[in-house]
Amino acid sequence: MAAAIAKREVADVFSGPENIFRQALTSGGHPISAAAALANIEIIESDKLVENSAKMGSYFKDKLMDLKVDHPIMGDVRGLGLLLGVELVKNHVTKEKFPEEFRLGEKLTEQFRNNRLILSGNDKGVSLSPPLCVKQNEIETIVDRLDKAFTAIEVEMSD
Repeated sequence: MAAAIAKREVADVFSGPENIFRQALTSGGHPISAAAALANIEIIESDKLVENSAKMGSYFKDKLMDLKVDHPIMGDVRGLGLLLGVELVKNHVTKEKFPEEFRLGEKLTEQFRNNRLILSGNDKGVSLSPPLCVKQNEIETIVDRLDKAFTAIEVEMSD
């Protein structure tokens, strides 16, 4: 379910003869899709998932910042709520990136798999976005496994 807002000069280009923006999708305006969306909103509100996202997102970011102290490859941690990113760098002080030939993304993805994390890395770092219902102990597990993965990368760098 979605909605779009446009300025009149933009909307007029697309609008029909009665100044109606025509958008047709199979599920658009369908009562079953609308009922499913409303049920989803009810769950989000009753389970306080927005509040959990804010609380657990803050906790997660704090735990990642703590992890950064022990891992020189962690250049930065940033994000909002449960949408977080960890920038990985070859040199913590200069923020020098890993060279392409190091294949950081492949190595990260392999280490994540070895540590039972369903994540994929790239040559710049990793994006983290657990579900809105994530619990504190699950975040601790994720951080522990990230710790092991980053340690393995750092060991390989020092060889």
